[in-house]
Amino acid sequence: MSNKISGTIERIDSRNINGKNGPFTVYDYHIDGTKYGGGSFKAKGINEGDFVEFVVEMNGNFANIAKNTLRKLAGGAPTAPATDAPQKPAA
Repeated sequence: MSNKISGTIERIDSRNINGKNGPFTVYDYHIDGTKYGGGSFKAKGINEGDFVEFVVEMNGNFANIAKNTLRKLAGGAPTAPATDAPQKPAA
């Protein structure tokens, strides 16, 4: 099962691991307090502080970003809608 998530990238980590074909780099994306595995790709044009959208795929207990789904959203994080509640006059 997969679902679409959006949020702000807080940090992008890279680490080297040894695979069956030798060492390679994998990337982890920390988005709104949760770590998502990005696999061996570093998304082009995506940086810390960007507001993004992606599909999550679970691999056991690990949340991963589905291949080719990470994209930057224009305009940044959505803001809360303005309310038309009456304001209390200042004393």
